[in-house]
Amino acid sequence: MLRPKIFIIILILPFLQSCKNEKKNDITPKINNTQFKTTISKSTFEEKLKKEPKLFLKFWSGMTENEFQKVVNILNEEKVLLGNYNNISNPIRFLVREHCYSEMYARFDNSKEPKLVSIKLYNLATFPNCLYDLYREKYGLPLLLQKTETDYEYVENNPNYAPKMSYTDENNKLVFLNDAFNDKSSFIKNNERIEKETFLPSRPTYILPENPIVINKDSLVIVIDQVKYEDKSYSYNLEQSQALRNYQSSIFNDSFNKWLDESKFIETNSKLRTVSLKSIYSINATYMSVSEYDKRKQERNDQIEDSLETEKRKKAKLLKSIESL
Repeated sequence: MLRPKIFIIILILPFLQSCKNEKKNDITPKINNTQFKTTISKSTFEEKLKKEPKLFLKFWSGMTENEFQKVVNILNEEKVLLGNYNNISNPIRFLVREHCYSEMYARFDNSKEPKLVSIKLYNLATFPNCLYDLYREKYGLPLLLQKTETDYEYVENNPNYAPKMSYTDENNKLVFLNDAFNDKSSFIKNNERIEKETFLPSRPTYILPENPIVINKDSLVIVIDQVKYEDKSYSYNLEQSQALRNYQSSIFNDSFNKWLDESKFIETNSKLRTVSLKSIYSINATYMSVSEYDKRKQERNDQIEDSLETEKRKKAKLLKSIESL
């Protein structure tokens, strides 16, 4: 007959052996933390790409610069965009169709991890008006007004007049200019400016009939506005000379390099020049959230109030100085 202690040991041994086997079989695989984080990050981006309300195309308000570049890569593959973010020398192009595109710029805030606040499309009225026409048809916008770039022209004596009738070519050989480079016109007396009634031909430019145009669409705002750029260009008297045109035609095909060397004397050999004052307009579209639009609107109002207050103080100071006289 077994003793009590031995009997207890015999009963416990199978149980201990079973626990030992279970421990051996319960091997939990180690998780690669880097791989885990990457998977989470990737799924988060894909989730945002699918579910976030879109600002423009597949971009959403508040996305990071890294997320923005990822979307740019996707749209590059889809032939919707052309270019990369942060390449200022070659900005991103939004491709509508052949010969119809707009340069696209993104604006991010100044937070530690910058977030997207707006997207701007430049020059909607080029090629010609291809992109603005799409907005007009979709949102019922007014037709653009058209004008020539030139606003005003006048003729004056050429301040760069320093005539030469010969030069030294690349072989150090003295070359005499054709007599067509001898400007036989007369200077304007008393250095006056003569206003022109008819202008030289210039390209058309397009203007919004109202500026800006604000479009409210769901959770975003599209602001279409225009920016005016003033430009000045010059044309010289000899450019209108039939004798010089005939000379150019006679040598252009046979000696193009010679014409390049000699054409630079048109400016210095002309007694008169025409000054053209031009206005060029760029029509742009900016996409932003409603909150961002309200913020910018408030900032503009604050600037106007500050400007009025400054002007008010200046007038008060002026009146005070007048009273003290």
